Amino acid sequence: MKLMTVKTLTVASLLAVSLPAMAVMNASPSFAASVLASIYNSMNARKRDIAILRALGARRRVVFGAVVAESACIGALGALAGFGVYIVLFASVAQIIRSQTGVVLSVSELHPVLVLAPAGLILLCALGGVIPALKAYRLPVAENLAPVS
Repeated sequence: MKLMTVKTLTVASLLAVSLPAMAVMNASPSFAASVLASIYNSMNARKRDIAILRALGARRRVVFGAVVAESACIGALGALAGFGVYIVLFASVAQIIRSQTGVVLSVSELHPVLVLAPAGLILLCALGGVIPALKAYRLPVAENLAPVS
């Protein structure tokens, strides 16, 4: 009977680890793609601004870096919001689990996933900003400085 319990716990612990990992693997590329789409579309609205920056002396690599940094900041804000949701949900679920089973879960316990997942998300968002940054990098200054009427 003990062997059955250990096997059941092993399967349950495997599911407890693999399901969140699968969720992160599915959600991360879509988050990076949404950052890519939003920044790529905003590049059309900011063509003139980028051209003015370039005309005032900003180098192409500065414009490129600014767009990639903006993407990374969006990812960092998303990770920060995710931590807020995590803390609220974990604290409430830990309270329910403690009252029903007596198992105490600590919110303050650091796990490597809490560092690696946000870092990976920020990296994916920065990579999602490379295509719009290339678009801003290649922007012709003279064409986009023409008066808008």
